[in-house]
Amino acid sequence: MKQERTAKRRWRTTTWLWIVFGFGTMSGLIYWDQIAWLYVLSTTAVTILMIIVAFSDLKGGAEDAVSADEQQSKTAPNITGNSLKTAPLRGIRKQAH
Repeated sequence: MKQERTAKRRWRTTTWLWIVFGFGTMSGLIYWDQIAWLYVLSTTAVTILMIIVAFSDLKGGAEDAVSADEQQSKTAPNITGNSLKTAPLRGIRKQAH
């Protein structure tokens, strides 16, 4: 129990340090008119984030998607043809232009 609290506190501290570091870096680059560097760093950061998201838990996500499709196919009604008809709109008056 104590180890979980310590690990969670360490994780939060690390997260806050990254946030403060990123904010300080961005503020400094804007203050000293280094917008080109800000553009390069932000583009690199977004690219790294996209790569991390793309490779994170690929196997677990695929299994969850397959089980969700199987569950939906078991519970969904079988509708074929044009059996769904729309109700006529009532109470809508045509306005003269």
